Amino acid sequence: MSRRTRRSHFTKRDHERGSNRRIIRRVSKPKQPDLKLHTPIPGARSVGQQLVEMNSPAPSIKVQEWLRGDPISNFQLGNIYVLKFFSTSRSYCEPELSDLAKLRKKFNSAGVEFIGIAASEEAATADEARAQVDATITKSLPNTDIRIGFDHSGEMDEDWLKASLSFFPKTFIVDRDGSIAFIGDLVMLEDVLPKVIDGSWRASADAKNAEKERIAEGETYAAVIVS
Repeated sequence: MSRRTRRSHFTKRDHERGSNRRIIRRVSKPKQPDLKLHTPIPGARSVGQQLVEMNSPAPSIKVQEWLRGDPISNFQLGNIYVLKFFSTSRSYCEPELSDLAKLRKKFNSAGVEFIGIAASEEAATADEARAQVDATITKSLPNTDIRIGFDHSGEMDEDWLKASLSFFPKTFIVDRDGSIAFIGDLVMLEDVLPKVIDGSWRASADAKNAEKERIAEGETYAAVIVS
């Protein structure tokens, strides 16, 4: 599949998920909390200037529990990390977790570490949310050596997803210097990761164009939610 075709497919699917998310929010949640999420940071001239952006320092990892793998709280300089945020409430969760396992197998020899974060589970209690995540991981990633973190406090959701205008699960790449090199969809990683590994991604035109498109789309999406 060509890059042009893949990106077109990603954009269409991404918008479909966004539409589904908007429907869920309007039916199940009051508008006021959403308005609070997008309260401007003092001094910011636009929503886009509030974002966790490419080349900015990666936020901390704050999870309540590690369901799989050894705990980690800090990114080690010199390593590349892929953080995949997921929610078992989404129909595309299991296929994406399977894709994550395939990517991990492909890039493990290059020293890339993969981490799954469940930070936006839709459940009445933390125990129910944890059980949902555990059941999905057992089914989709049996015997996995991918770290899986669970957070029901909202800190990871606030620090990573909402600060990057990612209102549904996204994938982040943290570069060797602890900065965010990429925010986007998992399907793009097969093209992006080799360039992050060889150090050519962040200064490339592809990276800058992808970031501009992401921010523009995020601002449009935020405006729709709060309108």
